[in-house]
Amino acid sequence: MNAVRHKGGRPRRIFPKPMIAKVAVLRVAGRSIRQIASALGMGKNVAERVVRLPECRVAVLMMAGEVGARLFARLEASVMTAPAEDVEALMNATLRLNRIEALAAGEGPVRGRRVLDNPDPRPDYQLRELIAAILDS
Repeated sequence: MNAVRHKGGRPRRIFPKPMIAKVAVLRVAGRSIRQIASALGMGKNVAERVVRLPECRVAVLMMAGEVGARLFARLEASVMTAPAEDVEALMNATLRLNRIEALAAGEGPVRGRRVLDNPDPRPDYQLRELIAAILDS
């Protein structure tokens, strides 16, 4: 890690892009800060600083969006044919991924219920509507 001295202050640490990418991949996989730090052989404080970088947040959001789309497509395909345990596991994975996206976007932890009349429907809203339609029929 390189240190760059900027005008009148403490040197700013520059983290290499491959490290940011590794941290983003582990974050999308659902790892905690401590787990990321131990997996990459760095301190917890360093891992926290890397996760807070804007480049890392953008990478996490992009990867989580791709994973979420694939996860929702798989869930939509298997909701009628798969056993209930598999559908429940996919729904829990979708919820965890939404929490990770919210943290990366700086929204803080997602707790409680969300309002269903969101103008930009995301997969979890579509999933709730799909489940409600199945239960009503």
